[in-house]
Amino acid sequence: MQKNKVSRKIKKNRKIKETPTVSNVSTAGELSKNEKSGNPAVCALLFVTSLFLFSLLFFSGESLWLKLHETFLGLFGVTSFLWPLLLMYISVVCALKKENFNFKRTLIFGAILIFFVCTLFCSIFNSKQTDESFFFKIANLYNLGKKSKSAGAFSGILGLLLLKIFGKAGSRIIVALTIFVLFIFFFNANLGDFFVNTINFVKRRLDNLKSVVKNKNLKTSESFFFFFL
Repeated sequence: MQKNKVSRKIKKNRKIKETPTVSNVSTAGELSKNEKSGNPAVCALLFVTSLFLFSLLFFSGESLWLKLHETFLGLFGVTSFLWPLLLMYISVVCALKKENFNFKRTLIFGAILIFFVCTLFCSIFNSKQTDESFFFKIANLYNLGKKSKSAGAFSGILGLLLLKIFGKAGSRIIVALTIFVLFIFFFNANLGDFFVNTINFVKRRLDNLKSVVKNKNLKTSESFFFFFL
C-alpha cells in the first residue's frame, strides 16, 4: 500500500512538471514576437547604419571615405539611396513594434527588391547590344555608377543577361512584373486590399481634382499637381 501511494505521488509530480504554466506560455509568445519584430539593439544599429550610408552617399570626402563613397556609388549608382531608406524604414517600424511585421522577411525582400530595381535601370538605360565581354560591361557600369550615370555594377548582373535573352521590351516587362510582386511581399499586403486601396485613392484624388477644377481654370500641369494633393 505504501509503495502504491509513493508511486502515485511521483506520477502526480511528473504531471505537474510536464504541464506548461501560464508564465511559460506567455514568455514563449513574447520570445516569438521578438524574433519576428527584431531585437531593439539590431533596430538601433540599422538606424545608425542608414544614417552612415546617407552620409556616405551625399558627402564625397577624401582619403578612405572617398574610396568608400565611390565604391558604394559604383556598385549601386543612382539606386544607392534605396539602401539607407530600406534600413531606416525597417528600424522605424521595428521600434514602433507594429503587428504582422517580420524583421528577417522584410529585410530579405527589401534587398531583393532593390536588386531588381537596379536591374530595371539596366534594361532601360543600357539597352544597346555590343560585342564587348560581360565583365567589361560590368566594369563600365561600375565606372558610370561612380558618376551617377547608371545603376551600378549590380544592375548588370541580371540585367545584361535578360537583355541578351529577351531583348529590350521583354526584359523590362519581366523585371517590372517581378518588382510589383516583390513590392506586395515586402509590405505583406493582400492583393485584393491593394487593388481596393488603390481604387479608393484614385477616386479620392479625382473628387479632389474635380472640386478644385470647378473653382479654378487650371492648366494640365496644375491639374496633375492637384491630383496628388
